[in-house]
Formats: sequence, C-alpha cells, structure tokens
Amino acid sequence: VVVVQGFVPPPPRGACCLAGGLCAEHTADECQALSGVFKGAGTACANCICASCVGDCNCDGAIDFDDINPFVAALSGGQPCSFANCDINCDGAINFDDINALVALLSAGAVCPP
Repeated sequence: VVVVQGFVPPPPRGACCLAGGLCAEHTADECQALSGVFKGAGTACANCICASCVGDCNCDGAIDFDDINPFVAALSGGQPCSFANCDINCDGAINFDDINALVALLSAGAVCPP
C-alpha cells in the first residue's frame, strides 16, 4: 500500500433515500443537504431500500383494499405515490409478478411500520 502524504480520501458514499422513494448515492453531508435519509457508507441503491411501506400503494400509511386501484394504475404505467411501495416483490419492476405478493400482504393484514 502506497501512502501519499497530504492525500485526503473522498468521503464515503452510500444510498440516500429521497422524497418519493427515490434513491441516489451521495455522501452523508450531500444526503443531509438534500433532506434525504442516509443509509450508510458503502450501501448501494437496491430494490426496495427506500420503500416507506411496501404494499401501501396510495401512501396513506396502511396496507388495505384502498391500495388496489393505485396498484392497478401503476401496473398500467401510471405513476404511484411511491414506486418502491408498489414493487411488492422488490424485483425493480411493477408488474404481474407483484399481484400475488400484494394479495398475500392484504390477506395477512400487514401493517406499515410506525
């Protein structure tokens, strides 16, 4: 390992969750300046990392039958309140593969974290 005197390594970057469930890699300071939530140095923006509540497709804080119509709209290419919330199986797409996962959440009476 070669150490260069006076060299200051750049600050570590990581996943920064921004409004609307968006994720971008930033330093902790950059993330804070953007009013984001820093997930830690070295974390990568991955599927569902910024979901506020997977299955809550209308972003009302509950997973219930009121989420079905926004989910169907998202399937049709509509813009849900949070893409990550409607990608129920966390594969990076809102598609028919998410239907069974949403039904399972509804059947289980899943709730959003406080």
